Amino acid sequence: MLSFNDISLILVAIPVTSVFTDACDVGAHWCCVDDWQTMHINLKEVESVTLAAHRWAHLWSNKRILIWSYNMTTVSSVNRCTSKDT
Repeated sequence: MLSFNDISLILVAIPVTSVFTDACDVGAHWCCVDDWQTMHINLKEVESVTLAAHRWAHLWSNKRILIWSYNMTTVSSVNRCTSKDT
């Protein structure tokens, strides 16, 4: 509940930034991944999140970052901060 009697109970002072990533072959040209064509799709999806973080992390200071991905392997890896695959 965000408000009660016109008084805010929950103050969200930290801005939110949403990041949408997708592994596409076109993106491989600007990020300079040599073996992009031969990589497994799960690895491509996780790598796209990693590359986005490397590219734009300096703009994410003092913000909550929501990373959106339809790939469940990526979602699990980001949420757990780890992966079974080295």
